Amino acid sequence: MSSSSISPGFNLFLRGRINLNQPAQPAIHQKPAKNIWHRAHRFVIGLGSTACIAGPVAVFFCDLLSIILTRKLNPLNSTVSDYALGPFGWLEKIGILMISVSILLVGLNLSASSKKMESRTLAITGILFVVVAIGFLIISIFNTDVTRGILSLQGFVHIFAAIAVALVFPVTLLLLSFKLAVHLKFKVLAGYTAFTGLIGLIAAIWISFPANQVAWIGLSEKLLGASNLIWVIIAGSKTLKVLKERGSETAGHSGISELADYFHNRSRIMRRLLDFRVH
Repeated sequence: MSSSSISPGFNLFLRGRINLNQPAQPAIHQKPAKNIWHRAHRFVIGLGSTACIAGPVAVFFCDLLSIILTRKLNPLNSTVSDYALGPFGWLEKIGILMISVSILLVGLNLSASSKKMESRTLAITGILFVVVAIGFLIISIFNTDVTRGILSLQGFVHIFAAIAVALVFPVTLLLLSFKLAVHLKFKVLAGYTAFTGLIGLIAAIWISFPANQVAWIGLSEKLLGASNLIWVIIAGSKTLKVLKERGSETAGHSGISELADYFHNRSRIMRRLLDFRVH
């Protein structure tokens, strides 16, 4: 039997380049070293569920203290923007910044989950939550202009950001509810998210429409805000936990697939080694 009649794989074995007694080792993919920025990112992402509770609670107490301390304003007719102009307006700004951070962390968590689950819907939802967080930040920086209204740059930016937040947030909840509704055991969570988003969208459109003179605008704003904050506390933290579990399951399926590919490639190499022809 000449060397020309032997298959290339078996020829490599005869030359000692392949040792059948040594088990084949899977390719080792070295993970890059986790630097301080990666650890900081993972730490911030891990604060998502905690921020869903801490942010709304801070908003509630800051708003309550501002109402108690600013007695010259009627809470039924005065909005958060009105209280922000008062001597204790810094309390309202702290509350707005806290909820901005909470919404930002929710958006970052959804973006991270979208990469693990390869979901475009979660990616879009995460971006929209980040937009809402930026909107809250703008609201805290630019105060409302009670004299010139939207005719001034400050007043226009404030009103525009407030309307954008009031509209984008419920739309984001509706989009997220479709993603949650795919899984049967999350139907209740999806339904609650869709209900909150639908009510918020209708109320935001009604309040924001210039022709509507809403009575007790302060009370209406506070009820709408409370509805959204309750969702953040109850459903927001739960959603992040659900997506974390789904992401872990997806990663587990990926590991199983890699293990199956390894055994398939190993058996294919063995067949090539033993498959030779004699001419």
